[in-house]
Amino acid sequence: VTAPFAGHAQSSLVSKWEKVGPVNFTAAARQSPSTIVATTSHGYIYITHDDGTTWQRREIGDTLDLTTISFGDSLHGMILVNGGALATTDGGATWQPNKAPKNIAPFYVACIGSDTIFIVNWIGNIYRTIDGGATWVEQFTVSDTATSTSRLPTKIVFFDNQRGYVLGIGMYVQTTDAGEHWNAKGIKGQDGDSSTLYDIDFYNRDTGVMSGSDDYFTTTDGGATWTDPPMPHDERND
Repeated sequence: VTAPFAGHAQSSLVSKWEKVGPVNFTAAARQSPSTIVATTSHGYIYITHDDGTTWQRREIGDTLDLTTISFGDSLHGMILVNGGALATTDGGATWQPNKAPKNIAPFYVACIGSDTIFIVNWIGNIYRTIDGGATWVEQFTVSDTATSTSRLPTKIVFFDNQRGYVLGIGMYVQTTDAGEHWNAKGIKGQDGDSSTLYDIDFYNRDTGVMSGSDDYFTTTDGGATWTDPPMPHDERND
C-alpha cells in the first residue's frame, strides 16, 4: 500500500475483483447431443462440442460460485449460483438473473423442456415452475413424511421427462408423472443403516441402479422396488 504524493490525483488501484485459487468443477450437463457444459466454483463455465477433446471457457461472473446446471433443451437452462439462479433462453449465449423461489437456499435444479424447472432446497423440499421461473409452487414438503430424520439432498434427475428422483440420506423421493406428485420412500442397506444415496441411472426403462455410501441398489421394475445386492468386496464409499 502506497500513499499518494501530495498534489497528484490518485487513480483507482482496483478496477475489478476476481476470485483466485484452484478451479473446482461442480457439475456438468448435456445441452445437446454434441454439447456438454461444466460449471465451476470460479464463475466460469467450460463447454465442449466434441465429447471433451477440446473445451472453451466462458465467464459468467468471476466472483460467483456456480453449483449446478441443467438444460431442458438446447436453448433453455438454469444454473444455481450463490443462493440464487441464472437462466438462459438462447443456448447459453446470455445468462440472466431468474426469479427463483425466495429464501429457500436452492441446492439442485432439473429442467424439463423450455418452461418447466424443478428446484430442491437444502432440506429436500421440491419447487416447480411451469412458466420459466415467473411463478413457483411447492410440490413436496419434507414435513409430509417421517421416513427419515436426515434428508439432505444429493441429486435430482429426470428420465424420459416423466420419472424423476430426488436422492438423499436414507430416502429418495420419486415421481412418475413429470413432477405432479411425489412420494418419499425410505431405504436401508444390508446392515440396517440408512444409506446416503449419491447417484442413479437406468440401463433401460426397467433396469436401474442407485449408488450409496455403503451399498448399491438395483431395480428391474422401473424403480417400483429396489433390492440391495451383496457388495462384491468389503469396501465402502464406492
